[in-house]
Amino acid sequence: MCVQVCPTGIDIRDGLQVGCIQCAACIDACNEIMDKVGYPRGLIRYTTERQLSEKENTRVISPRLFAYLAVITILCGGVIYALTDRVPLEIDIRRDRNQLSSVNNQGMIENSYIVKLTNKTQEPHTYTITLAPQEGLSLELRFNDVPLEAGESFDMPVSIYGDPKVIDFEQTSVTLNVTSEDGQYKVSKQNVFTTQGQ
Repeated sequence: MCVQVCPTGIDIRDGLQVGCIQCAACIDACNEIMDKVGYPRGLIRYTTERQLSEKENTRVISPRLFAYLAVITILCGGVIYALTDRVPLEIDIRRDRNQLSSVNNQGMIENSYIVKLTNKTQEPHTYTITLAPQEGLSLELRFNDVPLEAGESFDMPVSIYGDPKVIDFEQTSVTLNVTSEDGQYKVSKQNVFTTQGQ
C-alpha cells in the first residue's frame, strides 16, 4: 500500500531516495495497515540512523533549535529596523560646478546650487525649502512649493545671496531645511557659501 500511494512511484522499502518529495503519504498508508493487523505504528517514519541504532528518543528542544531561533530573531529584527528606520525624505545639495560664486547687479554675492528632493513615502507630499536664518544671507527659489508624488525626485535650482558688507569669511556654512506641507517630515542639509571666484 505504501508503494501504491506514492505520487512519484518510488519504493520506500528500499530506503530514502532522491525522488522522494516528503509528502508522507507512505507513512499514513503504512500506519493504517499496521493498525489493521495489530502491529505498532512507525515502521515508516522520520528518524535518523543514530536514533534507530541507539534507540534514542527524538529531542524537540535542543541547542540547535535555540541557535536557529536566535538567527531568525536577528534577521526579523534587522528587517523591521530597516523598514522603520527608512528615511521618508531625502535631500542632496550640489554646487554649481561652473563657478564658485558671482556678483549680481546689486553687488550681492551669489552661490548657485541644485537641491535634489526625493519623496520616499507612499503618498504625495508638497515640500518647502527654507534657509536657516543667518545674518547677511538670503535664499531665492524658482518655486515656493515642490509637489512630489510617491517615490518621485526633483532637482530644484536655488541661489543663496550674501551681503559682502556682512559676510567676511571666504567660506560660510549654510543650512537648508526641507519641510513637508503637513509638517510631518523635515530634513536639513549643510553646504558651504563661498565668496571665492566672484
